Amino acid sequence: MFLKTMSVLALGLTLAACAPAYGQWGNWGNRSRSGTNNYRVERYAHDQGYNDGYRRGRDDARDGDRFDPRGQRDYRSADNGRYRDGDLRRAYRQGFEQGYEQGYRDNRRRRR
Repeated sequence: MFLKTMSVLALGLTLAACAPAYGQWGNWGNRSRSGTNNYRVERYAHDQGYNDGYRRGRDDARDGDRFDPRGQRDYRSADNGRYRDGDLRRAYRQGFEQGYEQGYRDNRRRRR
């Protein structure tokens, strides 16, 4: 009985330790193009691009640099090659452009 209880407890702890990673990244084993996991991964790439773009646009506006989201290294390399897949690269770049524009605008308004 003791051994069975310890086995169940060990299994529970293992699953609990894996839950945060699964919740963040989804089930990478299921990589279907039409599945919801693909949507989550693309959404993550888009959001990461938006955040990176926002910071870059904010900094460029603050420094008085011209508006140029496509000239940024992060945009061109899609986060240092992290997003090599075409769909993920597109999602990251689209988010980057949107974030850059918003960050640039927000900081320009503060400067006036």
